[in-house]
Amino acid sequence: MQQACRGASSTAPANPDGHTGCSLTPYYWRPCNKHSRCLTTVFLHWSEIMSMIRDQSFGIQSQKSIPDTNIDMLNRDALTDFRGEVRHWGLVSHLDSVSDEDFCKGVGITDHSGQLTYGGLIMLGKSPYTFNFVPTFCADYVEIPGTGLEAMTKNYTYRIPEQQNLWEASRVILRRLRTLVNTPMVGINERGQSVEDFSEYDILREAMANQMAHADHFSPRRSCIHVFDDRIEFLNPGGMPMPLDVMESSFESQPRNPVIAKLFRLAHLSENLGYGLRKLKRWQEVTNRPMHIETTINSVKVTFDLQTREAEKTDVAKNVAKNLTERQQQIIALISENPQTTRAEIAFTIGVATKTIERELAALSDIVQYVGSKKGGHWELQYNI
Repeated sequence: MQQACRGASSTAPANPDGHTGCSLTPYYWRPCNKHSRCLTTVFLHWSEIMSMIRDQSFGIQSQKSIPDTNIDMLNRDALTDFRGEVRHWGLVSHLDSVSDEDFCKGVGITDHSGQLTYGGLIMLGKSPYTFNFVPTFCADYVEIPGTGLEAMTKNYTYRIPEQQNLWEASRVILRRLRTLVNTPMVGINERGQSVEDFSEYDILREAMANQMAHADHFSPRRSCIHVFDDRIEFLNPGGMPMPLDVMESSFESQPRNPVIAKLFRLAHLSENLGYGLRKLKRWQEVTNRPMHIETTINSVKVTFDLQTREAEKTDVAKNVAKNLTERQQQIIALISENPQTTRAEIAFTIGVATKTIERELAALSDIVQYVGSKKGGHWELQYNI
């Protein structure tokens, strides 16, 4: 990496220390494209420079101990909840019955002397300690109506309240993500309980855990999840630790925050190292909708396309249509042609009694609704069948 004046003339007069009257800006050379032998100059913004400096501590910062700290600075409710999840999955069963102090030492929340690690504090700390030691800490989640950020400047339908730590934030976010995906019933287990397919939810859960484990929590830029009508965007400060194609073609993994990654894995919220990216890439296979990853020097964005409400209604309509009788299809066709038609007119056209039509309409109440007064009202179809 070298330094030069961005946009400055090479003939500009030099100041006493030899510079040409402008602040020096680091830059580097890169190929014009992958097929070309030419080089192009890429100037760096100072936020990118600071991000690159923080990248030098990849895999180190979250394991560092914080002097003069102890587990009294953890949120005890969050710690109890976390231990319950870890105990349920049994990955460190030898720590199930030990004290909180020994448990925290055993999983990296504290060091051997009992001082908190940065990863442990970010994961389970309590206010004000989390924000005192990591002032830039934030786990943001916003649900935005529409398909663009312009809607966010006016209103949003939900925004997560400020949380004290990642564990509490993850619990809130996962409850919201659960409502965005399909979990179809795929069978009945031996206890007679329905079995649901959580494939879509599992992928989004993995994306959230990966986001939190790889986020640059010391960057002034916020880690955030944006939920639009047609997609979910996981936005992260901090670049990738290695080229994306290397991560895709090997089991090698280098989380920015190994302590946080380990804690999520122990709670069964993420896969073993090296498998997470593969799981995210399964989104298209599971949903038949695209998934995209965009990276820059100091940010990563992962996007999962969602089924729009219109598309969801279309799918529901197709399923509904399969179960309609011939007479019910006739009724819906007549209502579609003339929403002001009456029960008597429908009965006369089809050639059955009015009471028969009333029974059929009662059976179709989830699909067809009458709105307004008896004389001035009309029929409305909930789906285009």
